[in-house]
Amino acid sequence: MNRKSKLKINKGEEFKIAIKDIKDGDTIFYDQYKQALKMLGTIVKTSEIIQEKEQEDRNKNWQSEDYENNIIAFCGERGEGKSSAMCTFIKSLSNIDEEILDDMQIESESIKNTYFDEPIIIDPSQFDNVHNILDIVLAKIYEKFKEDYEKNEEISERRKEELLNQFQKVYRQVSMINNQSKMLDDEFDYEGNIGKLSKLGESTRLKTSLKKLLELYLEFRKNIGNGKKKGNHQIIIAIDDLDLCSANAYLILPQIVIVMAVKIEQLELCVQERNLIDFEKVFKAYEKSNEDNNKNNSKIYGEIFGMAERYVSKLIPKARRIYLPKVQDLEKTDIIYQGSDNEDDKIWSSDDSEENSLVEKVLKLITEKTGMIFLSEESGTSYLLPDNLRDMVNWIVRLADMKTPSNKDEYLVNIQKFYELFEIGTLDKELYGELGNELKAMWKMDVVHTHVNAKKLLDRIEGELVNSDKITSCGEREIELFQVMKKLEYVKRKVFDYQKERKISNIKSLYTIKMNQLKEEGKLFDIKGFVNGYLWGDSFLTIMPRVKLENNSYLNRGRFEVRTIDLYNKISNELLWDGFVDRLEASRDGIIRVNNISQNLLYRKENVLLWILIGLFCNITSIEKQSDGIGKKIYQNDESIIYNNSNLRKEVEVSLENYIIGICNIDGLYNKINMKKLNIEQEEFCGVAADIKENNKEIIKCMKRIVANIDMALAIHEYCKEHNEYKESTDTKKERSKEIVNKLLKNIYDYFEKRNIKIGIPKEQFTELKLSDNITINIGAIYASLIECGKDNLQRKEKEEFEKLKNMFNNIFEEKSDVYNGNEKQRFSSYLKNITAENAKLNLEKMAGNILYLRKGNFLVWKENKINELQEKIQELYLKVIEVYVNDKSRELNQEIIQTYRKLAVEEKDLLDQINDEVQ
Repeated sequence: MNRKSKLKINKGEEFKIAIKDIKDGDTIFYDQYKQALKMLGTIVKTSEIIQEKEQEDRNKNWQSEDYENNIIAFCGERGEGKSSAMCTFIKSLSNIDEEILDDMQIESESIKNTYFDEPIIIDPSQFDNVHNILDIVLAKIYEKFKEDYEKNEEISERRKEELLNQFQKVYRQVSMINNQSKMLDDEFDYEGNIGKLSKLGESTRLKTSLKKLLELYLEFRKNIGNGKKKGNHQIIIAIDDLDLCSANAYLILPQIVIVMAVKIEQLELCVQERNLIDFEKVFKAYEKSNEDNNKNNSKIYGEIFGMAERYVSKLIPKARRIYLPKVQDLEKTDIIYQGSDNEDDKIWSSDDSEENSLVEKVLKLITEKTGMIFLSEESGTSYLLPDNLRDMVNWIVRLADMKTPSNKDEYLVNIQKFYELFEIGTLDKELYGELGNELKAMWKMDVVHTHVNAKKLLDRIEGELVNSDKITSCGEREIELFQVMKKLEYVKRKVFDYQKERKISNIKSLYTIKMNQLKEEGKLFDIKGFVNGYLWGDSFLTIMPRVKLENNSYLNRGRFEVRTIDLYNKISNELLWDGFVDRLEASRDGIIRVNNISQNLLYRKENVLLWILIGLFCNITSIEKQSDGIGKKIYQNDESIIYNNSNLRKEVEVSLENYIIGICNIDGLYNKINMKKLNIEQEEFCGVAADIKENNKEIIKCMKRIVANIDMALAIHEYCKEHNEYKESTDTKKERSKEIVNKLLKNIYDYFEKRNIKIGIPKEQFTELKLSDNITINIGAIYASLIECGKDNLQRKEKEEFEKLKNMFNNIFEEKSDVYNGNEKQRFSSYLKNITAENAKLNLEKMAGNILYLRKGNFLVWKENKINELQEKIQELYLKVIEVYVNDKSRELNQEIIQTYRKLAVEEKDLLDQINDEVQ
């Protein structure tokens, strides 16, 4: 559809057949009406030709009643607007406007020169076991004729009688056909007379009689109506759903146009059902004679279904079918919901909206009324919204009737109403059955059960392609939001089945509704609440490049550990607050004790702001050793940065994701920091936080939208991954880190702009945080400084780890090892097929254990110098291996180290082989 269109909905008529005016030119079915008028032109032109030919050739042959098909069928699924389109089209024919034809570029003099009589509307409810379409058509035109001649005294008696006689003749013939059993009785009545054959022949001439009747009727109607100046005349029969009676064939006549609304697939099913009934005995006999031949049984049923398809194709040729557009495919379509036909009486309108498609406009309406953001698929469709016009109108009406909210309470009311719409319109209707019931149950579940069941549903839908162990565990709760998010991100890349995608989309929708409800209730960011500190978790590392250190190791900019004292002092230095706040110093035993912030301190507020920044950028983690000795990271969002004994936590984890989540819940930082131990009451803290919230409300509003709307969160993560290319810079690594952080924030801003979601501040301000009227910090600059702390901390820890491993290795030779005691020979790899640093380290430790074994057993004493020389080489190689190991234990070693290892392994193996010779 290339032209602008409008979906107009009148209050009180939302679910009636919508009869519009084609002259408006902005109907959503404009292209379909254009198709219908072209077909009409063909039908009318053919009718003219046939009539002219028949007038010239009075001696008609048997072929003359085989007329051209005269059907125009509006086809579509339930609720797609077939009846509305059909009625709008036939309404336009009562007084066809030549401007419409010109606008649609339809050059049809035949249409312009044709008088279309008042249409005969046939509703399926008029059918019964006795009467068919033909009966109803005859009854309706007779009713009109009777009404007309009773009103018009000027009509000649001769014309009345001629028409009445023709009505009687046609009625007699129709009655003969309808009473088939009576015909058979008469046919085999051997005592009857030749007159009965005359009656039987009369019924076979029904089509000719009917044609004559229509000619007389239309001429009659034309002379008393507005069609006197027209050369041609046609009668329109409109059928809303098609009767399958064979009497339809009698209506294939030159002066009739049949316009119908029909679902072709359903019509074929009806024909199949009738065929199965008509040929029931044949099927049973065939099946009985071919009991063991399933192929033949399938073949005969296939033939029956093929018969149905061919019957429908003949009745309604494909060239005469007009398929209505899917409502989700409508582009350049405005929505107008009005209280009456007066366009000024608008309840809601999408006019002048930047969104192009109808789907985008409805999704924007959802956001306008509820604050929730649901995104369309890449194809432009939405699994959330209905795919037929009737249900879409229901959604639009329900949404438009909601009060436009101005506060949290009103948003909450609308979100609850929207869930009811989602439950009735989607879970009960589209997902009827097990999954719909499970999602309804999840709506009432607590946080843990919601996440656990969402993960199980996703596993089941996807088919268990992901090992759950690959998703990071994080403490007491079996599963967290970020783990569900990681699973959603995974299935998006792996699942392409339409039905599965739809189910996954509805799980996301349920999450978004539930999270927005909790947000408006002020519970979304509670400790151990729905979010629990993380949205993307370890997936966040993929959207920021690592920084390379001098020793060839890497620090993840997205998330890294720092000492808390360094974090405090670094932020203080960056803010130039050294004279305003106390600098923290560690005691000799490494413990940092924080002091109360004095009530009389001139810069008391600055001290509170400093701790707020610390709480914004960090989260608390710990390492828990498992049975296999491997440390597992535990996220402890219910812990505080300051212990209850006023000691400062030694280490915290810094992440830009912490800032994104933390800015949404600044008040919650009071307990996260444990500000009470600093002599700050919650009321005072919330006063300082209120200024930050007021000065940064656009940023906070944006971040809350990301956190509370699953589609948005997943899409922004993907967008930032795709746009994480940064220009090479000659600046320092700290400047580059600042650029990377600010670029990520700008990517978020750009994504909102791309989605036509306005942020009320310039892009550059989105990278800043205004702490007070006169204090503004650049997030990139602060975070880049924290990355420097992270680099120092990582290098310090690597050095400590290096020294620890070095001492542990030396302990083997000094008989101080807990693992190797020298009492038995150790098996080790001589080739080192697995060339990771971790594997080489383990095998070198076993080789060291064998050196101790040689010494303790007094083997090869005469080779002592050789053993000492081998030990020194193994120690030297071990230092090179653990230098790599402490950076990345899974990194593969270079060829020089590998070849050295293999050479030493051969030497040690030779020494061990010589033990047997000496013992013997």
